[in-house]
Amino acid sequence: MFDPQRILYEDNHLLVVNKRAGELVQPDPTGDPALEDEIKAFLGAREAKPGNVFLGVVHRIGNPRGAFGARRPDEQIPNLSEARAGEQGGAAQL
Repeated sequence: MFDPQRILYEDNHLLVVNKRAGELVQPDPTGDPALEDEIKAFLGAREAKPGNVFLGVVHRIGNPRGAFGARRPDEQIPNLSEARAGEQGGAAQL
């Protein structure tokens, strides 16, 4: 179960979460719990949202632990793409 105290930053378009070492970010064939699914379940319950919650992985900062950035809602995809296009290398500054 996702602990909301792990949220480092949140607004209407971006969510940054503390990722623990060894924690799976996105679902894989093993079926092990993934942070993305836990956050979707948390947001759906917190916001009383019926149906699927949209959450897209933007970046994992640090490996094997660090921060995990996700975008919400999908109308922000072009804005994040433009921001990434202006980078000169390295990690995006949040």
